[in-house]
Amino acid sequence: NTDEASINAKQPAGAETASNIIPEETAASAAQVAQTADRLGRYVREAVCDLHIHTNASDGFESPSQVVVQALHRGLGGFSVTDHDTVQGDRDVIMILDKLQQVGLPLPHFVAGVELSTAYDGGE
Repeated sequence: NTDEASINAKQPAGAETASNIIPEETAASAAQVAQTADRLGRYVREAVCDLHIHTNASDGFESPSQVVVQALHRGLGGFSVTDHDTVQGDRDVIMILDKLQQVGLPLPHFVAGVELSTAYDGGE
C-alpha cells in the first residue's frame, strides 16, 4: 500500500510499523470480522421492532403517516399499530406503506394489531 509505505518511510529506524505490528493474516481476519459485524448490524437493525404503537385514531398523539415516518427514521425492522378498539390506524398505515413500496423505498415489516378493551365484573 503506497500510503502505508510512505508512513513507514517516515518512521525512525527500528520503529514499529503497521506491517510488522499486524501480521497479514490478522489483517485479513480483521477484515472478515468487520464484514461479519456489518452483516450482524443489519440483522440487529432488522430485529429492532416496536410492537405497541398507538396513533391518533385512539389515544396516541401521532397520525398514521407520522408513525410510519418515525418507524423509518428510527430504522425499525418492524412495527405494529395497536390502537384501542379500532383498526383504522392499521388501514391507514397499510395504505401509506403500499404507496411508499411503489416508489421503491426499503420498508420495515408491519404487523396490524388492535388492543381490545374488555370488562369483567366491573374491572378490566
